[in-house]
Amino acid sequence: MDTVQFRFYPSFDEAIQDIRSKQVDGLHFVPKQFKGRVERKYIQLYTLQLPRYTALFFNPKQAPLLKTKEVRHALGLAIDKTALMNDVLQGDGVIINSPILEGFIGYDATFHANGTDATRADELLTKAGWQKITRTEYIERRSKALREELEKAAKEETREAADTATSTDVGLEIQRQIDERLNREVPQNQDTFRAKKDALLQLTITTVTDEELAAVAERLASYWRALGIQTMVRAVNPRDVANEILRPRTYDVLLYGEIVGADPDPFPFWHSSQVDYPGLNLANFINRKADVLLEEARVATDEKTRTEKYRAFQEILRDEYPAVFLYAPTYTYAVSTDIKGIATARIVSPADRFNDIEGRYIKTKRVWKP
Repeated sequence: MDTVQFRFYPSFDEAIQDIRSKQVDGLHFVPKQFKGRVERKYIQLYTLQLPRYTALFFNPKQAPLLKTKEVRHALGLAIDKTALMNDVLQGDGVIINSPILEGFIGYDATFHANGTDATRADELLTKAGWQKITRTEYIERRSKALREELEKAAKEETREAADTATSTDVGLEIQRQIDERLNREVPQNQDTFRAKKDALLQLTITTVTDEELAAVAERLASYWRALGIQTMVRAVNPRDVANEILRPRTYDVLLYGEIVGADPDPFPFWHSSQVDYPGLNLANFINRKADVLLEEARVATDEKTRTEKYRAFQEILRDEYPAVFLYAPTYTYAVSTDIKGIATARIVSPADRFNDIEGRYIKTKRVWKP
């Protein structure tokens, strides 16, 4: 190829129209919802691996119940990652169980074995003291807790301002708020919940406002509700995530993606020095043995030593379960079948899809072979 020309479009619809009509030879990224419209016999879809992953990060500081390892483990075992990949992500990704991805130093397939076991998850929650209760019992307990909370707030407001409302009016308003909260919190199709003494097993999955992540979060919530966990989903605008979520670490469980880059050094994501913003230790994971391994791996000069350190680090993660590693997303782009010689399989950024461009070609000719 002598030249490469780029065209920019205001929408995917217009870009798809031009690649289907052969006005352009490629489309840089194809979201899964557009794949069916792009696929044609004269268009080849290439799926490339990216150095990033999506995971659920547990935050025991915000939700003390997550301090119990059995609870964290049960939450992970309840998730059917294969169904998540096939039904929600439509195959756009690779299932993972560790932050060390395939193709990088320290990768070991044994750490990526799928661990779905809903029966075992149920047993672990019961072992941790979270007993099953009925929907009616849950609503009674939750209503009582909400009433105490709202009545206390109402008394505070009365002290701070002259309030002419009657006790009947206040009572009706409190009941209205209780009903509203319960309608929002309690799924219509969940009949079993869990409690430990006076505590109810409740968690909120926080994520970014995004179509894909929203669908993933809802599927994850459905798995946990099936275990009897009252689970809510909270979506935050991307521009507000840093200040509202990451800086103060205000989440029970965070569904989020991390970009590991060309050198998958886990230090920025898992060393205890990175638990505070702008550090990226989103699980507030503190483990001295893991710290030492990450520190030693950083200064190691040979690949064998780094590999050993990273494998030992993954053993600790597997045992402590500070997060549930879900999937590594893939990057799909479309190219005309007229373009030959495309061999790139793994990229760091979208621009890297052209890493092998010097070997691509269009014209061919017959050559006599003796």
